Amino acid sequence: MGVRRTVCLAGIMLLGLLPGARADRSSVVYERKVILGLPVNVITVNLNDPDVCVTAAIAKGGIGTSENFKSLINRVHPAAAITGTFFDTRSLVPVGDIVVAGQQVHQGMVGTGVAFAGNRIDFVPLRAGRKEDWAPYEMVLCAGPWLVKNGVRTVRPWAEGFRDASLYARRPRAAIGLTKYNKLLLVTIDRPVYYTHVSKVMKALGAVNALGMDGGSSTALSIRGRIISKPSRRLTNVLLVYDKPQAYERAIARNRLVPNLRRKPVAPLAPLGDALHPPVNSPLMEVLIEPAG
Repeated sequence: MGVRRTVCLAGIMLLGLLPGARADRSSVVYERKVILGLPVNVITVNLNDPDVCVTAAIAKGGIGTSENFKSLINRVHPAAAITGTFFDTRSLVPVGDIVVAGQQVHQGMVGTGVAFAGNRIDFVPLRAGRKEDWAPYEMVLCAGPWLVKNGVRTVRPWAEGFRDASLYARRPRAAIGLTKYNKLLLVTIDRPVYYTHVSKVMKALGAVNALGMDGGSSTALSIRGRIISKPSRRLTNVLLVYDKPQAYERAIARNRLVPNLRRKPVAPLAPLGDALHPPVNSPLMEVLIEPAG
């Protein structure tokens, strides 16, 4: 009886059902933390795991349309998801470049590219007036502003072409970052804060490079189907993490990430709204991202 009990307890501990038991560690982990006095949602993704894949998805109707966050998540089935790049609230057209599965599905104008080649991530600033060559990358999502750049905190939306006043206001915020240990951070702060506060949080979390994502009423975060930060508006695009290659391949094969794509896309896929056109003789652009108030 004693031997049998010992064997059963050992089996339970191996399954991680007792305190102190060590179960298999996931490469996609969610934690609720308090950083610098702020409650913060943090999903940490281990990019050293070859099964991990980071990609993007657009709304079911394609560029220029929006979709409920829960509906989008249920359709593409990622391990984790966070708000993508900003979009014009009138035309619903994203302001940044988007590349999915090696194909550019949209050409924007502002921001910095979060670019993935395998599980290597590069932060690529866009050069004003030039179309970027994303051929070496499997996935690109251009967002911003910079929050941490090469280990140094920096928040200069104007210098990156952003003009909307909401970027200088207190709003719920979303951000992504990369640590020196090759861990991707997906972060949301549901309390209204300035980007300077988000910059400090990302630095405190160990980010060597970090970018802001769309925030305000678009702030969204989910882990394995559970919505952590619920946006109050429909979204046009999101950044996704898969930890099982089969799930990513199935989403690609069934055209779930870029719905209604029948041929190799030529960017841009939709006309840009008036709010996205640059002023004459100026390399910087004005975009309407979030209504004031």
